[in-house]
Amino acid sequence: TYGLLVHDENSVENPGYAWFRDQGEPLALTAYNLKSLHNVQGTKGKVFVFENPAVFYDLLIRYKKYDIKPTLICTSGQPALSVLTLLDIMVRNGTLIYYSGDFDPEGLQMADSLKRR
Repeated sequence: TYGLLVHDENSVENPGYAWFRDQGEPLALTAYNLKSLHNVQGTKGKVFVFENPAVFYDLLIRYKKYDIKPTLICTSGQPALSVLTLLDIMVRNGTLIYYSGDFDPEGLQMADSLKRR
């Protein structure tokens, strides 16, 4: 992930997640990390989800060069439960999902699955 906006129940931003965003560093999350997260949003209410890690990292490098900090998530193929959980939390908090995947059966299935969520 990159560029998450994470706040606690009092709307105070989590300093750990803020540090990664401010430094322009990607962050790998696990299901354990997500247990205590309830208020997660994307920058400007958007999250861009990528199936392909090469695309994710290419954009990450380009955005860092210009100090642009959108919210990006890389699934590295079919999304794990932690990715789906994170997206569910983000959607509940008003974030729109934009998906980019391969134009193959697996990528189309993933797009359809995310759309139905």
